[in-house]
Amino acid sequence: RHNFTDLAEFVGSWTLLANGIPIEEGALPQLSAAPGEATEVGVEVSDLELAPGVEYVLRIEYRRRRPAVWQEGDDVIAWNEFVMERQGDAPEAGESDQALAWEESDGAISIDGDGFAVSFDKDRGILTAIEVDGEQLLAAPLVPNFWRAVTDNDRRGQRNRKLPRDAWKAAFSNASLRNFEVEQTGPQQVKIDCLHRMPAVQAELAVSYTVDAAGHVEVHAVLERDEASPPLPRFGMTAELISSLDQIVFYGRGPHENYWDRKAGAALGVYRLSLEEIPYDYVRPQENGNREDCRWLELTSTTSATKLSVIGQPSFCFSAWPYTQATLDKAKHPTDLT
Repeated sequence: RHNFTDLAEFVGSWTLLANGIPIEEGALPQLSAAPGEATEVGVEVSDLELAPGVEYVLRIEYRRRRPAVWQEGDDVIAWNEFVMERQGDAPEAGESDQALAWEESDGAISIDGDGFAVSFDKDRGILTAIEVDGEQLLAAPLVPNFWRAVTDNDRRGQRNRKLPRDAWKAAFSNASLRNFEVEQTGPQQVKIDCLHRMPAVQAELAVSYTVDAAGHVEVHAVLERDEASPPLPRFGMTAELISSLDQIVFYGRGPHENYWDRKAGAALGVYRLSLEEIPYDYVRPQENGNREDCRWLELTSTTSATKLSVIGQPSFCFSAWPYTQATLDKAKHPTDLT
């Protein structure tokens, strides 16, 4: 496409972002190089005091000096970004010196803090409730998830045949809880360890939940599989939230959907989208709406101050839909997604 175009036909610019927010920008020196040649360009950034725990990203963009006949607006022709290392650790935030207590009743474990409560089902080994200032945030428990909805590519390869990986779809639903332990690891911290055996996929899952007095819940999961265990479609967690949490802010790749094998065209940044803007409606319903390399995610409400935050260690991917994964997996037409 550009085999006969000199770089002199393009103008470049740069933007420096701190944790996804632009903090400085400028123009790049004018370049001139014939197709197939290479040249160097420098970026002069003002003296900055790099803050601890902040991730800095340098983004480079090139546009045509004169719009082509096919262009509409000032389109970016080429871009790339360079992620710099974090400058040390961020200061600890959200700590509390309030005591944290837990109690057991009717097969449940309840951990109560200042303005919040977290509950677990000790018979199933899952987190069942998160309550903040008297408001319940979960409409269904947080559970391990090893499945994703089938895509068109899957269908072409599967041809209506059952594959070994299909065993993961109900792997956790059919799991047995082998161990459940509660430990008060300090005055402001309670840890719950769960061990699940999933014979259908010849695997064991160890999940630990650490709840602190500031209302943080740290989830750590380790999956151990036998050699004969089938291919794993996905490894993560899933939950159904209350419907009012329909505003989404995240620092990751976006704004459009992207996946681990097709994310180079999605820039890192802080994006604000409604729940309705996260999914992508394919003609035939299938896996959709994923966002990769997310550092953090916040779900908020337009009707209250309620907020649920997810922080990666260091990053994660997520999807959010106004329907369940089971509904998406069964749907044949977009009208089935209700």
